Amino acid sequence: MYLILLVIGYVDMKEKRIPNELSLLLLFLLLLKRPQGLIKGLGVFLILNLLYYLVYLLSSKEVMGYGDVKLFSVLATGLEKNLLAFIMLSFILAGLVALTFFIRGERKRDLALAPFIIMSFLYFK
Repeated sequence: MYLILLVIGYVDMKEKRIPNELSLLLLFLLLLKRPQGLIKGLGVFLILNLLYYLVYLLSSKEVMGYGDVKLFSVLATGLEKNLLAFIMLSFILAGLVALTFFIRGERKRDLALAPFIIMSFLYFK
């Protein structure tokens, strides 16, 4: 599982995408360990989908990639608690890094969110 997380983070940083095959493999492994997490993962998927499309409709910008929505949902299946804290920590970590880029004058830089989602997941796992 950790190797898959490492590859997902690397691919997202390099290509700005998260391969569906890796997300599905990770989901399968997490469900083997914790099948009752499926309901939580589906709930996170629905809520983040709504937020994703709402932000897109209001701003006409893609603030977060759809692969990130799927990764949040997949990793939520593996968490027993602290779901909101997991999501918030991911954005806080990414925000701190984005702030350092902003301060250094790199305002146009794209930031891969998957490494921060993974770090947050590992913290709460």
